[in-house]
Amino acid sequence: TVTPTFELGQSVDLYYSVGSRTVGNADIVINTGNGVGGNFGDPAACAHWSRNYPNNPCLFPERTWNGTIFYQTAVSAAPTITSAAPGDGTVGLAYNYSYAASGTTPISYSVTAGALPPGLTLSSGGVISGTPTTAGTYTGTVTATNGINPNATQNFSITILTTTIAPTITSAAPATGTV
Repeated sequence: TVTPTFELGQSVDLYYSVGSRTVGNADIVINTGNGVGGNFGDPAACAHWSRNYPNNPCLFPERTWNGTIFYQTAVSAAPTITSAAPGDGTVGLAYNYSYAASGTTPISYSVTAGALPPGLTLSSGGVISGTPTTAGTYTGTVTATNGINPNATQNFSITILTTTIAPTITSAAPATGTV
């Protein structure tokens, strides 16, 4: 709500447009909807209002703005994988690795080429976990998506080593001998 004022001799004091009027900057846009009257200071406008407000013909009553505010709170960004590629593992030992990415959330991860080692899975939240079952080197590509292009990709090469076990003697102790 504004309280208009009138200054004699000014071409425009406060202005209410007829029809739509949009005001904005880089942060906010205001569509003011329908306004009333003309330029305050226009003698014709003062003469018109003098019939309704004879005690003070050029001081218009308070006006209430009627419109809609459109405001964008965040800028959307495509994903970018920020973590290093996953490391190697060992057959029979638990494996755990978490991808990290920047960009508008939520971000979803998937293997889009190649394959993870047998026994390991990638969750949509970007966590590789499980217990590898087969030695070897496994390669592929993980893709991060959030609905904003371009998607982010990262190649991986995970080597699963065989379990290293210290030797143990499993035979019986030697028998006693005779000279």
